[in-house]
Amino acid sequence: MTNKTEVSTGVTELPSLPVAYTAETLEDLFNKVKAEVEAHVPDLETVEGRKHIKSLAAKISSSKTAIDKPMRDYLREIKALPKVVEKNARESVERFDALRDATLKPLVEAQAAQDAIIERMDEIVRMCSMDGLQSDTVRLWYAEATAVDVETTFWPELIKKARASVDGAVAATSATVTRLVAAEEQAAELERLRKEAEENAQRERDRQIAEAAALKAQEEERQRAEQRILDERNKAEQDRLAKLKAEQDKAAAEQALKDAEEKAKRDAELAEQQAKERERIAAENAKKYAEEQQALEVQRLKDEEQRRADDKAHRVAFNRAALADLIAQAGLSEDQAKAVITAVAKGLVANIKIHY
Repeated sequence: MTNKTEVSTGVTELPSLPVAYTAETLEDLFNKVKAEVEAHVPDLETVEGRKHIKSLAAKISSSKTAIDKPMRDYLREIKALPKVVEKNARESVERFDALRDATLKPLVEAQAAQDAIIERMDEIVRMCSMDGLQSDTVRLWYAEATAVDVETTFWPELIKKARASVDGAVAATSATVTRLVAAEEQAAELERLRKEAEENAQRERDRQIAEAAALKAQEEERQRAEQRILDERNKAEQDRLAKLKAEQDKAAAEQALKDAEEKAKRDAELAEQQAKERERIAAENAKKYAEEQQALEVQRLKDEEQRRADDKAHRVAFNRAALADLIAQAGLSEDQAKAVITAVAKGLVANIKIHY
């Protein structure tokens, strides 16, 4: 027989959190649900048995949810806790810092002018190490540093720090002025020597330029004299060549005129011969063309006569066939059939026409 013990739909009671999160507690809860489920024998053959199996599955799901939901809620609380703690800690630090700053504010404001002087002295020390300084600028810094009265300007607790900064600025500016003055004097001497060397070099260049100009003038005068002699020789040669060319041009012109006259004579004779030849050829062509046209006309007349003869024979044969059909088919006499064919051929009968 099938065991029909009813299944409880309630969820196993859970321990309080966070004890329920331990592995032992979760395993114990699982074993209780498992034991309760396995105590029932499933029956797949009956409706009640199948409903019973579904009830067991629902029991397992509801137990799972009952265990998991509070665990997830608790985890969300734990995850949010660090943010709350961090916010509280940050606000606490900010409150303490604000209180400290408010406490120090009167002191800081009163000490700001003295700190600014100390910072200025330290800045002067740093600027003394820059490149491109001028001694006049550093002298101004030196005067600024030596003008500071440490004993009357600073509070007793700041005198030691202030004196160190002021003494450092005085020492740095003094040493820098000494270094810059020496460097400037050396640079001035080097500049004087450079200018002197440059002036000497310029004088030497001017002397060399003057000598070169004198030599160039002498050379140009010599070249001009040689050029004059060469020009005179060239002119004489050009005159001789021009005279020779004139004589050659005259002889060439006379020969060209003679050749042109002879060529004109030959061209005239040739033109006359060619004109006579063209007249002879034209006459022959005209005669030949007339003969060809005459032959064509004779042939055309023959062809026309033959065409008319062929057409007449065709019409006669056509009319004879029609005559025979009218006699045989329409029962007309030969004269009547001839009269009909003649009337149709002449277009005297409406809507009837013979096509030969």
